[in-house]
Amino acid sequence: MEQVRAIPSSLMQQWEEEAMQQGLSYLEVGNFFKMKERLYWQSREEKKERPHIFANAARNKLTEYGREFVVNYFLSIPVVERTCKIARFDMEDLKRKLRNGFADDLQRQNFNEERERWFMHLKERMRDLRISKETMESFGLSWKDAKAFAFQTV
Repeated sequence: MEQVRAIPSSLMQQWEEEAMQQGLSYLEVGNFFKMKERLYWQSREEKKERPHIFANAARNKLTEYGREFVVNYFLSIPVVERTCKIARFDMEDLKRKLRNGFADDLQRQNFNEERERWFMHLKERMRDLRISKETMESFGLSWKDAKAFAFQTV
């Protein structure tokens, strides 16, 4: 039994609109669709062949596929939840920097400025998105901890 390959109707509609905008003749539209279909299936095949390796252990970096996956994952999360999670990740990163210590006063000053920017950005996002402290707590970021961390002396 042969597998049926179908192109999404929304994509076909996009192509139709594109052809209309270009003012193509009847014969040109047929060639235009054949070209678009060929390109569509080629891109689908390339995506299938792409290795699903998320990170390069030797360089300790994400691969292009891994980066694309992470971005798509974060974009699929609702804005409020994403804001809280990223703020929590940033706070954990700042705490790790604090635990590692500072070589000189310049590093300490840079850290304090970064922490202040982080807290101001968090307050701004809370105001813009109308995020309550309880909502933040439900996504793993404690307002009390964040505030105490922001005003902690180093």
